[in-house]
Amino acid sequence: MAFFMFDKKSKVVAISSLISEDCEIGGSVTLSKSIKIDGKVTGNILTTGDVVTGAKSQIFGNITGNNIIISGGVTGDISALGRISMLSDAVVTGDISYSALEIDDTAKFTGNCALISGAGETENEGE
Repeated sequence: MAFFMFDKKSKVVAISSLISEDCEIGGSVTLSKSIKIDGKVTGNILTTGDVVTGAKSQIFGNITGNNIIISGGVTGDISALGRISMLSDAVVTGDISYSALEIDDTAKFTGNCALISGAGETENEGE
């Protein structure tokens, strides 16, 4: 079963897995498709798909995925092969690496940025 969401650029994001608001996971989550997280995860999230976090989500661990859309809290590093979008209610503490970056005016971000410029190469943007 797939859920569908729209990101800020009006693209459809197909969500294959959902961690609901009343769900709390202790341990890493590994999958091959996209995931929407509204609950709490203490552990790393690793997917080749997209990651979308809800406004009430809390993540204590690293996130790796294709495109990553953040609302809510993340304490850990974020690595996206594509775009990282931090929406207005995002609170992120950790280093990020990405091919494209979008941060809303009221989002809070503490950490270092690295632009992925090619196959495995990065350029530091702020330390």
